[in-house]
Formats: sequence, structure tokens, C-alpha cells
Amino acid sequence: FPVCDPRTGEEICQVEESTKADVDKAVKAARNAFRNDSEWRKMEAVVRLWQVSNMSVLRGVHDFLELLGNTIILKPAEETPLMALYCASLLDEVGRRVQELAIKSNFKRLSLELFEKCPLIICEDADLDSAVALTYRAIFADSAQSCFAGSRIFVHEKIYDRFVIKCVELVTQCVVGDPFDPETAQGPQINDEKLKKIIQFIESGKKQGAKLECGGERFGTNGFFVQPTIFSNVTDDMDIASDEMIGPIMSVLKYHDYDEVITRANNTKWGLAAGMITKEKTQANYLVSSLQARTVWINEYDAAINLLPFGRYSHAGGKKDFGGYDFNEYYELKRVATNLS
Repeated sequence: FPVCDPRTGEEICQVEESTKADVDKAVKAARNAFRNDSEWRKMEAVVRLWQVSNMSVLRGVHDFLELLGNTIILKPAEETPLMALYCASLLDEVGRRVQELAIKSNFKRLSLELFEKCPLIICEDADLDSAVALTYRAIFADSAQSCFAGSRIFVHEKIYDRFVIKCVELVTQCVVGDPFDPETAQGPQINDEKLKKIIQFIESGKKQGAKLECGGERFGTNGFFVQPTIFSNVTDDMDIASDEMIGPIMSVLKYHDYDEVITRANNTKWGLAAGMITKEKTQANYLVSSLQARTVWINEYDAAINLLPFGRYSHAGGKKDFGGYDFNEYYELKRVATNLS
């Protein structure tokens, strides 16, 4: 199948699509690695780590897999197979259906890569300039293709109008273009399918009554670029506020009090992450204790600390990556009793 350059839409190359036989071969190799006479089983942990030292895209998981002697079968995303071929990318494009199938087939343990409508709460005491800058980064970083982008921006009614004005001023200065150009602030979406889906969400926002403040159109004629887009007057029932999507659309919602915004912010499927911007420590502590999210940032967003847990908060089997919390996923306990008399 073809692989296209998202900057131009042109085909880069053709990539071989795996067959059932290829999958069976990979599974067989992984199983054989557990044989008592396998070279993999005889390796020391430090040697196994060296074997995968370039697989940093596995985001820390590979250390636990290799230290504990497990094997890995990589299934790259069809949209980005070249990255997988180049640096052995980790599993992608998985979701609830995979988990359901795993449960039906002897309850395999999984590490799911999820995305959702993560909330970012702007409190009434926030410094507007700093809040706008942080909000911009929370949603538009990485071409707005982050699994935990702050795509639902809850702003207190007392500062709502001024916040929207300042956001528009900043976003309209955003340079969209080639990600290899140092002047570029936002690159393309991954493919034409994702581009069309984003445009559909934008049209849905217009039809459902949200106010388009800026952007809202495809950028250029080549490649898969979308103008960074801001909607105000967004309500919780609109598709742009409730449906899972990845793209450069900022939805700005108004709230009256903190109990109200907590309830609305917690209306998510997974509870991956949430953020808040406030100067008041007491207020921050109250929000932290009330938000149902695995990761909560205060006056920050997307600050990665691999020593701390990351993963979904909601639903049974919520997994915690990093910080040693994921060891339980990759080893089996064995109880041995010996009579020493």
C-alpha cells in the first residue's frame, strides 16, 4: 500500500502489507524465545536492554519488557509504517475493541494507546497572557496530534471574553507549513483521511451553533494542512466537545463555578489527563482531588515525568505506565515451597 508525505500528499513509497502468515511467524518467534534452550532466555538483562537501546519510542515500556525477559511483537500504525521500520515503533491504533477481543481470548494483558477530550480549566485568577500561551501549547503542539491534547478549554465566565480575544490574536500568528522549517509552528495532519475528518468536525461545530473565531479551513492545496481553529460558545453536547478526535481545533467552553466545571470536566471515557491554571494553591488542591484523571498538571501541560504513573483513570483495568507501576503487567509470580529439613 502507498505511504504519502503529509506535507505534499505525494507518494513516498509502497510498503508491504503483512499477511496472516507473517503474524503467525512473529508469534511463533516470540514463543520460541521462551524455550529453555533459547538464546534470548540465556541473555543477561543488561544485554537484552542493549539489544533494544534505540527503541526509545516505546516510551519506557521496553525497559520493563526486556529486563523481565518478555518478548515484543510490534504492530505499527498503517499511517506511519516508515517510522516503525526506521526505529521499531510501538503498537498504535488500538482501542476498546482490542481489549474486548483480548478478554474473550484468555484475557491477554494490554497496554493501550488512547486519546480523548482532555480538559484544561482556566480559573478566574489566572494571568491571561500566561494562560493563553499555555493553552496554545496544550492543544496545538505536535501538529495537534497528541493523545492527551487539551482540546476542551473551560474558562471562567468572568474572563471568558478577554481570554478568547487573546487566544485568537496568538493563534492567527501561527505559521503553518513544513515541519522541517524552523519557522513553522504547526505541521500537517498524518493523511488525507484525518484531514477530511477534521474538516467534518469543523463543519459540525458551525452547524451546531458554535462561533468560529478563526481558522476553520484547509491550508494550501498540497499536503494535509489545516488552519489552527478556535470555536467559542461551545456547549458540552456539541460534537467538537464530546467526540474523540485528533486535530487543531480548540473548543472554548464557559463555566460559572468550580463544582460545575469539575462535573463537566470529568465527563470523559478514560481520564487520561487534565490541567488547570490558577494562582490559588487551595483552589488547585481542590481541583486536583476532584478531577478524575491519571495525570493532572497545575500551571503546566504535557510535562512528562517518567518516574510517575501515566495511563487511563476510568474503566476497569485502568493501566498505569511508568514509575514501576507497569511491572505487574509483564511478569508472573510463582510461589515455591521447599522442605529444608
